[in-house]
Amino acid sequence: MIRLCICSLLLLAACQLLDVGQMGEDQRAACLATGGEVSRNVNNTEICFFTFDDAGQTCTAANQCDGMCLANEDGVTGQCSRETVRDSCGLDYFDSVGTLIPGICL
Repeated sequence: MIRLCICSLLLLAACQLLDVGQMGEDQRAACLATGGEVSRNVNNTEICFFTFDDAGQTCTAANQCDGMCLANEDGVTGQCSRETVRDSCGLDYFDSVGTLIPGICL
């Protein structure tokens, strides 16, 4: 029983040292230099997170926004996202040419 506890603790400690979703130092520096903030998404992966000045503006394609063009309920127009979308599960959005893309949850 003591061996099992010791092995479990060692395994837990090893898991905490290994962070496969962590940015490299170059990526982290580039993110911070461009005004981003290092944050984690729903998969616990580090991402460069931004807030956008054009939030709430009407859009019909992603190239009209600094972030994403999130579809309104009508599916014809959308609004520019307020921030980097950490999880698009269930969020319909427009691609760069204005095609409505359903927010599929995987």
